[in-house]
Amino acid sequence: MPPNLTTKPWHTDCRLPTPMSDDALVKQISTSVNAASDSVRKALGSDLDALRATLDERIRVFEASIAHTNAIFEQAVHEIREIAGAEAARAADQARLESEQTAQRDLDAARHQAQEEAAALREQFGAARVALEAQLAAAQVQCTDTSAALAEAQQEVGAGRRAWADQNAHLDEAHERIRSLEEDHTQWTLGRQVAEAHLEEERQRRKTIAVQLETVQEELHLAKAEARSCRLEVQQLRHRLQRFETSTALRGTSTETLLSQGADDRGAMLENLRHGLKAVGSAATADAVLTSLLESLNEHFAAVALFAMAPGGLTRWRSLGADAARFSVIPPSDDSPVARAARDRTLVVAQAPVRDGDAGAGNRVVRAAAIPVLAGDRVIAVVYVEHPYERVEGDVALFTTLAEVLTDRVNQRLQRASALTRVPPAPDRLLGPAPEANAPASDRESPRYVLARQARRVPIHDGVTVLLNGVASALVDLSTLGAQVVSPAVVYPNRSVRVVLPLDEGDLSCKARIVWARVDSQEDAAVRYRAGLEFTEADQASVQLFVTRHGAGHMAPAPSTMH
Repeated sequence: MPPNLTTKPWHTDCRLPTPMSDDALVKQISTSVNAASDSVRKALGSDLDALRATLDERIRVFEASIAHTNAIFEQAVHEIREIAGAEAARAADQARLESEQTAQRDLDAARHQAQEEAAALREQFGAARVALEAQLAAAQVQCTDTSAALAEAQQEVGAGRRAWADQNAHLDEAHERIRSLEEDHTQWTLGRQVAEAHLEEERQRRKTIAVQLETVQEELHLAKAEARSCRLEVQQLRHRLQRFETSTALRGTSTETLLSQGADDRGAMLENLRHGLKAVGSAATADAVLTSLLESLNEHFAAVALFAMAPGGLTRWRSLGADAARFSVIPPSDDSPVARAARDRTLVVAQAPVRDGDAGAGNRVVRAAAIPVLAGDRVIAVVYVEHPYERVEGDVALFTTLAEVLTDRVNQRLQRASALTRVPPAPDRLLGPAPEANAPASDRESPRYVLARQARRVPIHDGVTVLLNGVASALVDLSTLGAQVVSPAVVYPNRSVRVVLPLDEGDLSCKARIVWARVDSQEDAAVRYRAGLEFTEADQASVQLFVTRHGAGHMAPAPSTMH
């Protein structure tokens, strides 16, 4: 498309046009005309190419439509192609001629217009030169006046600089005096802070010593009480064992063979009972206590199993001598011996048909017993045992008493087992129901674990927060070995976390392991997670200082250790 040369040239709006020779203007106009001619040629070439492409496309379509005809039409197709080529060539020549003529006319018109514009520019250039000469003369006059004013201003600036230098000298002297006074004040402040720190350290040391002394005294009283309790339990077990041996010696059968065999079984039973009591007494964890119980009972029963208390019912934790598929989750309201023992908190004896594929086992029954396992005042599990079907009735009662004696010993161990770790290894099984909703916040811990505390737990004032992996969490209680927190972020057991305790001297960073965790029910809609932590890396002196400053005043009683 040729350029529009009738519009007003861009250079007519310039206030100060630059001088341009006629040759340069003519050269610029020629360049514009040539560019317009090239654009016209390109447009015509594009039209011709499009026309050729259209004709070729129509020819290809036509060839495709008659490709299935006989060879007679091939000659006709060839002639049509030649005719179409000739027509296209004639059309192209005609279009080229018309385009050249049109371009020549446009070139002449552009050349004429350019000459007219060049004449107008020459006139404008002359007028602009006269105006510039007048402005130059006025500018020279103004430059003379400005030079005189600048000389006066330089003199005033010199006077101001000298005054500013004098003020700076006085200001430097004042700064030196202020700096000297600030140094003296800093030294006095530092001395006062050091004295206050020493005084506070002495106060905290005295408080810590008093707390430790009280702790030692209470632990000494507890140790004495536990020692007396252990002596009474040993005496009780000794009396029960003597009565058990006496009742065993008085039992007998109607035939000499059964009498001899029963004496051998009872002797082995007494020996295994002693070993079982010893194993249960020497176990250091709840896992070991209950495993020792199952292994001791497995020596005398066809099948033994331990069912743990869980929210969904009684779940098999471990079994020996029986297929695990036999035991499913038992609802608390079920009429089975296990559920009845958990509800009634007492020994339950029952009979059931033998479940095997033997055709001769139609009238045989298996005799079983269920005994609750207690930790404190709550049932945490139920022991289930099955007697061999060939065992006589007298031995059934005897071996049931044996299981009851061993379970009673386990209950005594769990009653004092403050250092027991988590009982079931699987995270989806519990030993014991959830704590009561109205229990104190510091005592509402997860039922999945019996936390091993070897230091006193101190409740913390409301509103004290710590950072648990960077998340602000409420601190419930704290000791030098662990803490309990409530966090809005999800926490999982056996995970390592970083706990930051805020102190006036600076934040105290500790590493800890999550021992237990559970969802904490609140009245509002927000979900929170309560967790018990065990410190793996912590400055115990700084933690004790934090406890002293933020403790609520009373300490939760420390549980006794295991014997």
